[in-house]
Amino acid sequence: MILNLDRLRVFLAVHRAGSVLGASRVLAVTPSAVSQSVKRLEDELGVRLFQRMGNRLEATDEAHELAVVVGGFEESLAATTDKLRERRHEPQGVLRIGAPFDFGTRVVIPAMNRLERFSRLAFEVCFGAPDVLMTALLGGQIELAYCDDHPLLKKHAKLVAFARAHHETLLLVCAKAFATKHVGDRPSPQHLLTLPHVDYVRDRSVIALWYRHHHRLTAIAAPVRLVADNVHAVLAGIRAGLGLGLVPEHLVRGELDRGTLVKIGSRRSELAHDIVLAQRKDRIPTIRERAFIEVMRTQE
Repeated sequence: MILNLDRLRVFLAVHRAGSVLGASRVLAVTPSAVSQSVKRLEDELGVRLFQRMGNRLEATDEAHELAVVVGGFEESLAATTDKLRERRHEPQGVLRIGAPFDFGTRVVIPAMNRLERFSRLAFEVCFGAPDVLMTALLGGQIELAYCDDHPLLKKHAKLVAFARAHHETLLLVCAKAFATKHVGDRPSPQHLLTLPHVDYVRDRSVIALWYRHHHRLTAIAAPVRLVADNVHAVLAGIRAGLGLGLVPEHLVRGELDRGTLVKIGSRRSELAHDIVLAQRKDRIPTIRERAFIEVMRTQE
C-alpha cells in the first residue's frame, strides 16, 4: 500500500504536538483539515492512531510504531535534499582536463591542490598536442583543454571558445656542439633552413612560427630529424644534437646560462606564445569546471 505523504506529514505533526490544534498551528492549516487527514489515514490503515483524552490526544501503540518510521523517513529525506542542494554549490565528481605535458605537469596539476577542500572532487589529466586535445574535447572525453595556441585551432572556432590562459616565450635553440659544427656565428635564415630540426609535428607548423616571427617567412621546408609531441622529448632531441628546436624559455634558461645550449636569435623580440583554454560552446560549464578555471586564473 502506498500512503499519501501529505497525510503522513499531518499525522507526524499531531503525534509530536499531542493535539489537533497544536498540529494545525505548526502546519498553518485549520484544525478540521488536520482531523480529516488523520481520519482518512486511519481508514486507509484500518487501525486507530489516536484516542481522545479530554482536550488532548493519546497516541496508540500503532501510532508510536508508525511515527518512528515516518520520522526516520522525514529525517532521511531532509538529509538527502540538503545534500542535493549542496551539490549545486560544491564542486564534485571527476573533472577531465587536457593539456600539453610541460604545462600540465608544471601548472595544471599543482593548481588542483587549491581545491583540496572539496573532498568529492577528483581529476583526470591527459596530455597531447592541440589536434589530439581538440579531438578529445569535441568527442566529450575531456571537459577543459589547455592548448598551445596553434593555427589549426582556427578551424574549430565555430564549436570551441578560446581564451588566453598562460603566456610564455619560445626560443629556437640547439646543442653547443651542433652550433659549433653547423650554425656559425651569424647564420642567415636561409642557412638555418638547410639544417635538421626537431619539431612537434611532421608538417613543421610549430617551427614555422619562429621563422614567420623573426624573418617573415611564410613557407619553410627545413629537414626534420625528429618529431615528438612532448616538449621534454623535443628538448632531449635538441640536447642530443639532432637539430634546432623551439622550446619554452623557462625550460632552458639554466642551460643557456651554462653554455650547453645555444640560442638562435635575430634583431626582433623573442617569440611570444600563449596557452589557451578551450571549451565547447554547446555546453554550460559545470560548477567543477568554473571552480578550476577560477583557480587557474588567479594562479597566473
